[in-house]
Amino acid sequence: MTKGEIKKLERDIELLAASILHWEDNKDRLRNVDRDREIEIGADACALCEEYLLGQLSCYKCPIRKETKATGCKNTPYQSIVYSLEKDSCYPINFALTDKLIDQEIKFLTDLRNKLRNRLKS
Repeated sequence: MTKGEIKKLERDIELLAASILHWEDNKDRLRNVDRDREIEIGADACALCEEYLLGQLSCYKCPIRKETKATGCKNTPYQSIVYSLEKDSCYPINFALTDKLIDQEIKFLTDLRNKLRNRLKS
């Protein structure tokens, strides 16, 4: 592995850690009885998107895109979270379901971070 590849892996691990913290914060926001702080979703709320999407033509270099082979975090729990939080839906937000989906997103990100850590070690 080249120095550049190692540096990219290390950076991706840092960004995934920031994303995991972001989703843990969103989980806390969801569980807040007053629900006074909205859950933050979207490219402007994601450390990976800030690095690999915003100001770019695509998220081609994002580790999530590389893992799922899809752009826009398709094939991840994120898409289900977005759908569960749609404000124009005719159904009220199911907080228990959204909480479970956030757990799945955190697990997905954690597993990917661990996979990259193992690649870095080998």
